[in-house]
Order: sequence, then C-alpha cells, then structure tokens
Amino acid sequence: MKFGACISNNIERIAILKELGYDYCEGGCGAISSLNDDEFDSFLAHFKEIDLPMPVANGFIPGEIKLAGPESDKDRIRQYLDKLFKRADLLGIKSVVFGSGGARKIPDSMTAEDGLKEIEWDIENIICPMAREHGITVVIEPLRIEECNIFNTVKESFECISRLKIDNLKVLADVYHMICMDEPIESLTDYKGTLVHAHTSNPVGGDKRRVYPTSGDGFSQKVFIDSLLATGVETCSVEAGSEDFYNDAKLALVSLKEALK
Repeated sequence: MKFGACISNNIERIAILKELGYDYCEGGCGAISSLNDDEFDSFLAHFKEIDLPMPVANGFIPGEIKLAGPESDKDRIRQYLDKLFKRADLLGIKSVVFGSGGARKIPDSMTAEDGLKEIEWDIENIICPMAREHGITVVIEPLRIEECNIFNTVKESFECISRLKIDNLKVLADVYHMICMDEPIESLTDYKGTLVHAHTSNPVGGDKRRVYPTSGDGFSQKVFIDSLLATGVETCSVEAGSEDFYNDAKLALVSLKEALK
C-alpha cells in the first residue's frame, strides 16, 4: 500500500512529504483551480522540481457551486470542471475525491428524493463524462451527517454507484467519518472492486477532532489498514489538522508502516 497526505496546494508540505519518504501527495481541487494563471504556473514549476506524484486531489467542487436546487447552474459546473481537469492533466491527477459537502448538500427547499435525483443526474451527465475525457476517476467520499445531508456512509455511496453503473465512479473510505457514523470498519470488505482510496487519521483525538496518527495514540490503524488491503485499496492518505506538520507527518508514516506489518 502507498501512503500520502492531504496538502491542498501547499508546496512546502509537498517538499516535506518527499523528504520523509511518502509515496505521493494528495492535492486540493478547489485550491488548485482558484489560482490565477501566473500562480498556477509557479505552483506547477515548483511541484515538478520536488518530483512527488499527485495522483489524487480532494475538495472536488467548491461549496459556492451548487449541484442541486434553484441555485444550481449547470453551465457554471461545466466551466469549473473544464478548468480544473485541464490543470489536473498537467499535475498528473487521476482521481478526484468527491467530498464537497457544501456543493452536494440538498437544500431545504427540496425533498431528499428530488435532491438525490438531481445530484445523480449531475454525476451521470456532467461530472463523470467530463472526468472520463481526461482519464480521471470520481471517488465519492462519505461525509458525516454534520457536514452534509447526502452520501453519509460508505454503504449509501456504494448504493449510488450500484444504481448508476458508471465505470469511472468509485468510493472512498475515511476512518473519521466512519467512526462518526458508527459504520463498522470491517464492513469495507463488502465493497471490493468499488472502494479504491482511503483517508486515515486518529479519528478520536481531542474533542473528537481528527489528528495525525502516531504509534500508541490509543487508536489502532491496523484494523483499518487490514480491511483496506483485503478490499484491494492501494492508496491511503492522512487527512487531519496539524500545527507541526513535519513531526506529525513523520510520526504518522511510522505508525502506518507499522500497521502494515
């Protein structure tokens, strides 16, 4: 299994991951797409100098771009994706993590059924076809109910994929959201072939905030890693807050490699 960490568009953190021996970095779609052309060219040049792959990026669609309801503008979605995917090509991104709680939230003015239908229409008719043109897989990230009102569990996300049957639509497992939603980690083996990427952390850090994992921090990564391996998942990124990124990332990689043993 390969390990990475979520770094948005932070060049300094990409360099640290390279130094520490991570296999890849996980970028941020919204952050990358928001750069003006000069800023992006500078970012791309520094990124190439560091030479650490970015096969995946999260934060797929910014919250101000709505997928369902009266504020949903399909042309705006297309324009955003066109710019993003062109930049993704230059960075080597092959998967985008579709968390995007603000974008995919069903507004109060809609029923859950109607909201789901519109979001699935967007996925089937706009998002996945445009991603496919660039060889990109869209990976639904289940989010805890406090962050979004749709696709809250791996099971629910899997059911969407089973309905749509789109070749470049898959699922991610995030241990933090699974713990918050009381979803059994061992259940991941039910989704072999559909689950393709993962996020990890210590999901029960102070005040139930996710923090970078360390050996002996009270949360074993082994059960999660073993379930991912049994499911065929090949990449797992640390996603958590950090006030000391170098040391947090260093200790996290040690703990994840120990979980592989």
